[in-house]
Amino acid sequence: MTPPAPDRPDLADRRESREAALTPSQLAGDTTSRLLSYLSIAFGVYVALQTLLMVVLSQSPIPFADQWDDIISGRKITLSYLFSQHNEHRLLFSRLVFIVDHFISKENGAVSATISVILQLTLAATIYYNFIKNRLIISPFELWVAGFIFTCLFWSGQWENFTWGYQIVFFGVILAAAITFTLLTRGAGSMITPLLVIAVEFLATYTLASGIIVPFMTVALAV
Repeated sequence: MTPPAPDRPDLADRRESREAALTPSQLAGDTTSRLLSYLSIAFGVYVALQTLLMVVLSQSPIPFADQWDDIISGRKITLSYLFSQHNEHRLLFSRLVFIVDHFISKENGAVSATISVILQLTLAATIYYNFIKNRLIISPFELWVAGFIFTCLFWSGQWENFTWGYQIVFFGVILAAAITFTLLTRGAGSMITPLLVIAVEFLATYTLASGIIVPFMTVALAV
């Protein structure tokens, strides 16, 4: 009969034992670090909420600039259209979003804006996932970084990308590149990883013309 495995302390016990070993000055410094990290997270959440409010208040059903070229109403949806060029780009991903926007919200841009926000949230999670490297105990510095990531990705300096549904391509191509590199570096050893990498590379290439460099960068990282 196999003897029972010894009990493992949970994270709270490990944190308490760590804090018990700190000197008063170290404990004060640790407390300050935690307060600053919470302040960073609060600031990041504040920036994100303000940007979301901006997105809601500035929504307009009227197409703007290049978006007139991809109006879905009255158009016959074909593969030729989905893969056709717009200047130097092939906007397969965004056109699929525009089709969903057409059927769900009558092409008023609500779906495009929602997906833009979801893409940025996913990018934030991807960056943070790569930063913490599967650690069980998150340090104050890592919490501070989480707030910093939110602040940068949702800063209203990107107002045009957030408020104009046609700009979803910029969020999409950056996220596709980030996921590709994450799969390559964190998914090593899995048989399905190469297939996922190729699929996301395809998505990057057909989101924006600059996405064509993602497969080449992937090869460079893999060597």
